[in-house]
Amino acid sequence: MSKRIFYSIRILESWIIGVVTTLCVLLTKEVKVGSFYRFGPSSTLVVLGLPIDTVKMYIGVLIYCFVNTCIRNLNNQIVTPWITNVVHDTTVSKSQMNRAIIYEIVIINVIYTWVDWFIYINLLLAQADMVIVEICTDLIVTGFVTRIYLNTPTDDGIRSPLKVPFLNVQ
Repeated sequence: MSKRIFYSIRILESWIIGVVTTLCVLLTKEVKVGSFYRFGPSSTLVVLGLPIDTVKMYIGVLIYCFVNTCIRNLNNQIVTPWITNVVHDTTVSKSQMNRAIIYEIVIINVIYTWVDWFIYINLLLAQADMVIVEICTDLIVTGFVTRIYLNTPTDDGIRSPLKVPFLNVQ
């Protein structure tokens, strides 16, 4: 690991600790807790204009958050790196790749990213528990994907990044 990555991560960790500590201090000084800091279904929990005021609706939103975070990680940790490291890399030959499939992958990646962002920002700004669900799911899936990457051997037996055969369609 390079020193640049090592120090960058230490700076990010310090920043996160500072921001979370500051938020905790500021929130403990708040006398009246707003609707954002409630948990569970509530008449004030509104996502995309829909009130999430029943347990059934709330569980539906939690399930959506969990599944969509898994899909987001698939996109961000497998598909997007493949686009960057294969499609955008001018040193990689694309002559054996189906260009229609490549365009489909790149376009779906962009469309998903924008739709996800729109719904994601609405969920995160609705209530604090949505943020907690997203973070916890993201950590679980990121750990799982990283484990797969670290445990996938190459043809020569050396462990290397995950190969995704369906993306190398002829």
